[in-house]
Amino acid sequence: MSGNELLIEQLQKTIAEYDRLIEEQKLKREDYSNAIRLKSLLNKQLRSIKERRMEQPKDNNNKAKEEKALKEIFEFYCRQQQLVGKQVTFEQLNSVLCNMGLGEFMKLCKDFGIPVPAVKIKELFKKTARNAKELDFGLFKQMLCRISNEAVNAKLNDSSTGKAKDA
Repeated sequence: MSGNELLIEQLQKTIAEYDRLIEEQKLKREDYSNAIRLKSLLNKQLRSIKERRMEQPKDNNNKAKEEKALKEIFEFYCRQQQLVGKQVTFEQLNSVLCNMGLGEFMKLCKDFGIPVPAVKIKELFKKTARNAKELDFGLFKQMLCRISNEAVNAKLNDSSTGKAKDA
């Protein structure tokens, strides 16, 4: 039983206990009104937990869609560079199709208009990439996080220096 299920079960037991106390009318007047108020709050909490539980699969579904979209983008840009030659092996072809080089990543950044200088992108790529040469899908996601952090930091620095100049 998960934590939410235990919580729901306990809330239902507590609400039933308040129902019993209210029905038996053994409470003083102020306790009676407090019991009704508490029961109402517990019911609201129970509904809220159940609603959140219903929304969770949607979040997982969105994450799966995001993952799929990122994978498609990754594979598209991996296919941008093809090996040419007489001695291309299946292993080499598979490596090219499953790994992204710096050139493909720079093209992706240009196509998506990522506001980070090329020098910084190259620096982050070399720190993230395997042997400073290529990204697999997991490293690609890490690289996107690093690039987005860099873009946000650059924007924050620009906005703080802009305020300093205005003052």
